[in-house]
Amino acid sequence: MNTTTERQMLVDLLKECRTLREHSHERNLLFPLCRSLIGVADRYRQDLGRLRGMLIGVVERRGLDAVALSLSHICDNRRIDLLEIEALLATLGVESFQTPSDLFDAANQRCIKRIHTSIPAWHQRIAQRLMPGYRRHGDRLVRPECVTVYVFNGSECSSTSDARRTKSCSE
Repeated sequence: MNTTTERQMLVDLLKECRTLREHSHERNLLFPLCRSLIGVADRYRQDLGRLRGMLIGVVERRGLDAVALSLSHICDNRRIDLLEIEALLATLGVESFQTPSDLFDAANQRCIKRIHTSIPAWHQRIAQRLMPGYRRHGDRLVRPECVTVYVFNGSECSSTSDARRTKSCSE
């Protein structure tokens, strides 16, 4: 071999090492950060839903204006925080997604809960979307969308991370 070929091989190896180091850095630093931020965003979404429900109940009863106003401010602050978290995730290349189909998709969704139905046509249909999924750079799954799924004839719901990729919600 000549020195030019050897140099090119070394340059190529160095590029591969850098690429591997960058991917290792992503896995070791960015993904845990993203997962943590996603968890905070999920809790914010849940709190916002609960607070909205409380606020509606208070407004319907009338007379508790101060409590209703406080709850309204909390909702507004949580909404702003959620937008900031989602903007931070976006700077890391992480965006939320919702699958377009009403049918359960084991590759992109996790079945958290199942609802038994006597209607065969509803089998594997999404009953409720609980939390959005998250992808990095459009294709790398960070966390699947969490859903509730209708199942016919007492089928089991697989909610483990390994099984969710290979099985449907009814298997």
